[in-house]
Amino acid sequence: MITASLKLVPVGKSLRQLESDINDGAYVGIGQVALTSVKLSQDILQNKVVSGGGKWTGNLANAILTKPGLKQKGIARWDIVVDTKRAPYADWIENGKYAVALPYGNTSGTGKRDYSKSSFKGHHYLQEAATKLTESDFATKIVVAAIDRHLSGNNAVV
Repeated sequence: MITASLKLVPVGKSLRQLESDINDGAYVGIGQVALTSVKLSQDILQNKVVSGGGKWTGNLANAILTKPGLKQKGIARWDIVVDTKRAPYADWIENGKYAVALPYGNTSGTGKRDYSKSSFKGHHYLQEAATKLTESDFATKIVVAAIDRHLSGNNAVV
């Protein structure tokens, strides 16, 4: 007969503390994934504008930010947002003619205008970044590494 044992709880840690460390590590890891997504979105936007001979997008790349979201037991969320005060045209650059409402729409520079007849379909930089991260296991590796750091007691962010 062969007997194997598995140590589930590190010495000196309760199951509750272990669960808390996993949740904290996941929250940190998801925050790191959000920052990675922001950087990827900025790079995609820059590459599309430069390679397509497109127009300058103003402050848009710097207006893409992360925002801490929900943190509860078993739930961790960070949001990737665009500060529309810094880049009010962000919806137009992302969605093109499918944008909902755009500032600076008419000749007086005020009000909204219907752009649905435009041929511009948008750059979809945010959507493309999210797709790239979810299609690879890169995001999972970031979260797992953060959880591992929390479990080992090394909470430094790399």
